[in-house]
Amino acid sequence: MKRYCLVVLLFELSFISLSGQDWDLSLKLAPKNALLLADDVPVYPITIEMPEAVRLYRFTTQFPAVLKLSAPGYRDRLLRHPSLSGPLSRLRPRMDLEVKLEPRSSSLGFMGFIQTGSQPKSVLFVEGGSRIATALLDGSGIEVFDSSSFEAVAASSPALNDADRLGFVEMVELPERRELWVSQMTTGKIHIFETGTYRFKQSISAGGSWPKVLITNPSHSRVYVSHWIGQSVAEIDVATRRVLRTFSVDGIPRGMAISPDGKKLYIANFSDGNIAVVDLRTGEGHSIETGPGAMRHLVIDTAGRRLYFSDMYHGSVGSIDTRTERLLWRRRIGSNVNTIALDPQERCLYASVRGKNGSRGYLYAGDEFGSLVRLDARSGRVLDMVWGGNQPTGLDLSPDGSLLVFSDFLDHRLELYRVEENAP
Repeated sequence: MKRYCLVVLLFELSFISLSGQDWDLSLKLAPKNALLLADDVPVYPITIEMPEAVRLYRFTTQFPAVLKLSAPGYRDRLLRHPSLSGPLSRLRPRMDLEVKLEPRSSSLGFMGFIQTGSQPKSVLFVEGGSRIATALLDGSGIEVFDSSSFEAVAASSPALNDADRLGFVEMVELPERRELWVSQMTTGKIHIFETGTYRFKQSISAGGSWPKVLITNPSHSRVYVSHWIGQSVAEIDVATRRVLRTFSVDGIPRGMAISPDGKKLYIANFSDGNIAVVDLRTGEGHSIETGPGAMRHLVIDTAGRRLYFSDMYHGSVGSIDTRTERLLWRRRIGSNVNTIALDPQERCLYASVRGKNGSRGYLYAGDEFGSLVRLDARSGRVLDMVWGGNQPTGLDLSPDGSLLVFSDFLDHRLELYRVEENAP
């Protein structure tokens, strides 16, 4: 079982100390205008390296006792190091760090990091919020952690021949059945685990090619799964595990939402930025024209009157009146917006913003960190923002709204925040 890792804001750096030797320190920072202070004296970079806009600092005398990062509106962060001795790996020793600062005034209080397996794609509070599950895109299944202690609870995989093929993506919990369903793109399957023990139970067909998002209807009697390559959505009977119907999509389906009365299924079309609407009583459908774009994720309020979306192409989030199917508001909040979530009171919309891709694609870090953005759900006004790591992707709120978790996809970790009770 994996050990958990809780990282606090004050951490120590181990540098090799050798008299007369130059020291290089490279920093990828958020915010980028953060100032480095060495024993309270400003230090400026000798160069900015591309493509990740890393700032390189050089110390030509004894390394300072205390390094501090400071930026207006953010809490200072100290970097301390003990004086150690040891073999040199380079002619000029160098330490590479990635550091983000936390806002001074924020409704979100950083609690810590949880290290995971490779490429945590999605996160989900389960068992009433007492556990956090994550699906690993480049791993052999799921990992589960205690949301209070951050301790690892389980690391579970399906049958070996499936686990070896990686590609685990999204999850949905069925509390009444004590089950967690997990999609796996590479096999076209859904794997079912028993919550509590997270023992693997069985694998079933997802009903299409390259399954992604899973959602349930209000009664939890049906699961809907979107198929990226298959360009379809399958409806699965939870009791029999069988595919009942398949709805074709004119493009690539990604996120989905279902109306509270269970009558309408909304499907985000990643290909054209529109939203497909399926009448689940008749199987007939039409499209809400919101494109062009790349619709990724959808959520709906409990009254079924407001549908919220994220659009990766435009880096935006927005809201639609489901009665008129007209756009209420739309707001650009950064590059590559991913997952969105409503708080339980439905006052705030949260969004994970991945940030710019690296020069070689999304599997490589870009020149900026991603972020987590909080908006007013009624108006779309940005209320708050905290920096994430490299590509914040998955996102979820605990059922009571007191905790928020998101995954840093390329850093192989989760970030956990406390949501202040009186946050506006």
